[in-house]
Amino acid sequence: MTVILIAGSIPTEPLVRVLAIPLPIGFLLLGIWLYASSVMYQFRLTTPIRLSSTPKGVVAPPLVYHIIEDVVAVDGDGKRQFRKALHARFEASPRFRRLLWHLTIFWGMPTALIGAVLLALIFTVKKEIAYGLGWGVPTLWAAIWTIITFFWVITELKLERQNWAVEGGGSRFGRSLSLPAAGWDQNPDDLLKNSWRARVRGFSRGIRPGGTDSS
Repeated sequence: MTVILIAGSIPTEPLVRVLAIPLPIGFLLLGIWLYASSVMYQFRLTTPIRLSSTPKGVVAPPLVYHIIEDVVAVDGDGKRQFRKALHARFEASPRFRRLLWHLTIFWGMPTALIGAVLLALIFTVKKEIAYGLGWGVPTLWAAIWTIITFFWVITELKLERQNWAVEGGGSRFGRSLSLPAAGWDQNPDDLLKNSWRARVRGFSRGIRPGGTDSS
């Protein structure tokens, strides 16, 4: 993205269409990655590379799982304790696994589609309109999708707690990582009690610049 912005700004008269494509290109690449990850998880395909804490050669969780893991473990200073707690919850809760898979599809498909459509429009409409589309549409869409995701996740986690006795710990089909699972019989809140709550309190006070993960 930085290279594109520099290249488009160098000429005396900036290349407006070039300056409009960074977000659409990012959307297209991220969307393809998200959707590919959801397909691999659905069909139990093993990953050819290491993804965060997921080793090479195993069925990796959907990409949203890794985004949560790395943001909280590294930037939020959750470290290895949070990674283990998140893994335990993912393994123990069918509803949580299903939620992360659905979220990956929910963000992946439209993200790729919006990126592709915007790239086509940017080079066909007037350059002034193209610039507005390239930066305005992704921002507005991401804001709407974030709000939907927020309420969706809250609802699903409430249902997870309410139905834990029936759903939780009853299925190991979702087991995918070659890490020791723990907490099969615990309440979902208890799985993350010592890591999630303690670390998120620190995370809520602000991400520390240059945070590192000691895991």
